[in-house]
Amino acid sequence: MMQRLESAVWPLAGGTACTFVLAVVLKEAGWQVAFAVVATSVAGRALLAPPIVGAALGAVAWTFVTSFDVNKSGDLTLTGAGDTARAATLITLGLIAASAGKWFTSRSIP
Repeated sequence: MMQRLESAVWPLAGGTACTFVLAVVLKEAGWQVAFAVVATSVAGRALLAPPIVGAALGAVAWTFVTSFDVNKSGDLTLTGAGDTARAATLITLGLIAASAGKWFTSRSIP
């Protein structure tokens, strides 16, 4: 069964807004703290979304964490292998959480 893309709009919009606010609010904290909080948000939001949206949320979250928490300037500037690792972690986390959410919702409870 194919899920309609329109059903993905709200999880993506809500997740994007949430990760943006968290990244900006946590700008003065260490990037590791902001990364952990944003990653938790991505996982929570992705649970209710299709896997492609989970991956997209991870990618969007990476841009916010990199811009506001790693670079502190709001500019998306790539700094090296750390950026790749953070991106891979957030995107994979979004995919796994969305897949787990889909699996759990497809299970019938006796």
